[in-house]
Amino acid sequence: MSGHPSCRRFSKKEMQQIKEMSMAGIAQLQILISLRKSNPKLQAISRTVYNAEAKVQKESLMGRTVIQALFDEFGESGFIFDIVRDKKGHLTHLFFVHPYSIILTKSYSTVFVMDCTYKTKKYKMPLLEIVGVTSFSTSFYSCFVALNKEDKNDYIWALEGFRKILGVRNDPSIIVSDRDLALMNAIEVVFPSTRNLLCIWHIQKNILSKCKKYFDEKKE
Repeated sequence: MSGHPSCRRFSKKEMQQIKEMSMAGIAQLQILISLRKSNPKLQAISRTVYNAEAKVQKESLMGRTVIQALFDEFGESGFIFDIVRDKKGHLTHLFFVHPYSIILTKSYSTVFVMDCTYKTKKYKMPLLEIVGVTSFSTSFYSCFVALNKEDKNDYIWALEGFRKILGVRNDPSIIVSDRDLALMNAIEVVFPSTRNLLCIWHIQKNILSKCKKYFDEKKE
């Protein structure tokens, strides 16, 4: 009977733990490991955690779509956001920023780092992350932009939103990015006086990938 689904049910306390860990972004496997540490007799498997997370999400949505719930959360948390929809009403672009991030962005507007994930999210939308650097050599998230595609016009829309939170005559001195030509071209359009530097980490990765074939790995 130990393998029967009824033996894998979570208690109310465990469901609350799953909810809290899921909201914190903890992976399902790590959630399962944590639960087993608290309860060594737990018969749950990864699929059980997956089903529990789905149940928690459904309850938290309260009949809303994921996008509706997101917009409600933005409103409750004070986020400022802008969207674009296509002719069918589907969301294609989403710009969002926290009020505290706006304050930091205006205060430390000299150097920013821009990087775009490549459709690794559930909805397959590239996510542009803009990170600022303070005078204390610490960093902060400035804003996030979910895009339809990674082309010049999409990036221009994102950077124009970023420029609005910077304020008048407060363009960055330096923007660091990888060699994403569409992003680089958009930076030149929106911030023509800003220097666009390439990230040294990406340069090193490219050197390794391009030059690796010329070296014998067996030799020092």
